Amino acid sequence: MEPGDRSRASAAARAALATLPAPLDARATTPERLFLERVVGWVRRLAGGPADALLTAERVAWLRGGDALVYLQRLRDHGDPAEADALARALVEAAPSEEAARVRRWLEAPDDLPADWAARLEQVAAAPTREGVAGLFEGVDEARAEPLLRRVVERLEEAAHPPEEVFAVCSGVLGSAVLGLVERGGVSPDAVLERARRAAPEARPIWTGLAARAAWLANDRFRCLRLLRDARGEAAALGAPGLPPSAERIWEDADEAFRALMRRAGVAPE
Repeated sequence: MEPGDRSRASAAARAALATLPAPLDARATTPERLFLERVVGWVRRLAGGPADALLTAERVAWLRGGDALVYLQRLRDHGDPAEADALARALVEAAPSEEAARVRRWLEAPDDLPADWAARLEQVAAAPTREGVAGLFEGVDEARAEPLLRRVVERLEEAAHPPEEVFAVCSGVLGSAVLGLVERGGVSPDAVLERARRAAPEARPIWTGLAARAAWLANDRFRCLRLLRDARGEAAALGAPGLPPSAERIWEDADEAFRALMRRAGVAPE
């Protein structure tokens, strides 16, 4: 925006503000007044002035029912990033809500994501495919994959896709969000086994063990035992005898009768 344009925009916004009745109570601020105050704040900031007016206007707009993410992003970009992150964490730790989930995704998202990443996520949410999800992780290092995977899984769940479908398209990336789909009981053992068949040999015992966990959660106790034995056999074939981590979760949940069966089958993590 050219300096002359900024001056004219600021003057127009101020003139419009002057025609509005001054509210007797700050809570009576109208959407029109909020918009004009934000325009004035933006113009001052673009002219190289302080961000106080902009941040105040955005904060008031948020407190009057506006989008928290707009204020948080302005605060991060034009104010104190540490304050923005602290406020975001406080909102996330408050009562669970759709806004809290959106703020958490904003807080966890790396700053250097491609500009079109969010738009691509929306495309995947509209029509999920393995290839589409995999494309969201191209060039993403392992340390950043976990929060992004959680963001993808949550967005697909928000779009009302069934847990088994979300698992099928997201399980190319192993992380706690994918494991959580199984833990919530929404994924069948067969769906996990299908993923196990696509896994590299060294990862197959993990997936087969996860299928055993899915069988346990589905109250299919005998299949659970059989799959634990299969996972143990796959690990032994790799020269790494042992049980997958899911065996310990099953053991923790099992009663003494089932623990006795696990001991008899040789799959007790004792």
